[in-house]
Amino acid sequence: MIFKAIFTGHFDFGTQRSYEQVLKMYRRRVENYYKADILLVEEEVFMEDKLSLIIGKQTMNCSKRFWRNTYLLIDYVAQYAVSGNMKVWLVDPETKKIDKYIEIEPTGDRSTVVYYKEGIQLMKTGKKKEAIEAFTNSIEKYAKHSNSYEKRGLLYQQLGKIENAKEDFLKAIELYEGSQDAHLGLGEIAFANDDYELANKHFILSIKHSIPHQTSFWIARYKKGDAHYFLG
Repeated sequence: MIFKAIFTGHFDFGTQRSYEQVLKMYRRRVENYYKADILLVEEEVFMEDKLSLIIGKQTMNCSKRFWRNTYLLIDYVAQYAVSGNMKVWLVDPETKKIDKYIEIEPTGDRSTVVYYKEGIQLMKTGKKKEAIEAFTNSIEKYAKHSNSYEKRGLLYQQLGKIENAKEDFLKAIELYEGSQDAHLGLGEIAFANDDYELANKHFILSIKHSIPHQTSFWIARYKKGDAHYFLG
């Protein structure tokens, strides 16, 4: 049976040395385990200028085996990353329902990873100020941690610290343009300031970098409609 596979996200490896080691291990893994039975093209996803693996948003038709091989390969690479995440879906093309969903994040005991995971757990329990501190610690350990900027921006926005939120959202997008929640946050800030043109721009970008299986996609669509209303 042929399914629809969707991948979106990125991983950062921090240093040239780490990037080169990861690329070497990736090639060895492909050669020894997967051969051509994966959905990634090395030259299209590994970005040496950014020391990252970036998929952005890709949709393709494939068998469940190809999808599984690809996400296992991504999961293998993720353990060497210092930041980023990857969301992976397998969708039944007939029913349009999600057959599988996996979110992959860096693992290990690197301090920037540990602080980021701590921040996520604190967010889930509503401890916003403590979560901000954890994300700040993560950024201090790795200044290009786009996810920590995005999450800290969301918390600042919730606490009414709008300038701090705006600064973090802009930094998150500077580091990774596919930061859909950062675009959504900037759109909401612009909308609250009656700048509907700018709000509409960010809502469109949030939609562009998300898919209909994500809540943020529909929030951005709804709010884009509001922006269009006020723009006449």
